[in-house]
Amino acid sequence: MIRLLVGLSTIVIANTVNAAPSLENLKPKCTYGQCVKCDLTGANLAGYDVTSANLAEANLTKANLEKADLERVSLIKANLTDANLHLANFERADLKEATLVGANAQEANFERATLVNAHLDKANLQGANFEKADLTGVSFEGANLEGANFYWAVITPEMKVFLRHKKVKNLKKAILSTSLEKKMQTQTPRHKPMPLKKAPQPSGGKSPMPGEIVEETIELIVPPPAQ
Repeated sequence: MIRLLVGLSTIVIANTVNAAPSLENLKPKCTYGQCVKCDLTGANLAGYDVTSANLAEANLTKANLEKADLERVSLIKANLTDANLHLANFERADLKEATLVGANAQEANFERATLVNAHLDKANLQGANFEKADLTGVSFEGANLEGANFYWAVITPEMKVFLRHKKVKNLKKAILSTSLEKKMQTQTPRHKPMPLKKAPQPSGGKSPMPGEIVEETIELIVPPPAQ
């Protein structure tokens, strides 16, 4: 009985691994989820679990990532030209300056993803989900955006005009702001205004009326230059 249970456990684990292959199976190209600048041209990663991996500047040209889970993956400046991204999950992924030109991202999920200055020209984005994604500076020239969802996405006013022309879905809720503007708002210190001082009155002088502001003359003393 014990041997049978152990055997069943082994089968279950094996089936789980086969159902969602790990990026570790690409050794020696990729180890421990690190694949920076890796050449994965034409790689078959369909259904792979690539969550939280670092694929920055990786070459994934014509790679097959259909139904792959790329949640929280770093794809900064990665090249996914002509890649198959059908039904792939990019939730909270970092795709800053990534290239997805001509990619098939039909029904792909980019919810809360960062796509600042990414290139999605001529990509098939039918039914893609960009809910709450940061799309500042993204290029969609020639892309198929039929049925795409931009609910609460961060876009520029110019892009909103472009997307209105494309008649994309849920554009009314898009946020018209940019990453740069948000960054400046968080970095700008908020100083409290200094209260005006009242000058001391000489003895026998006339006291100011209530609410009256008396300007104070301040003499600026400049120290002599060092010898």
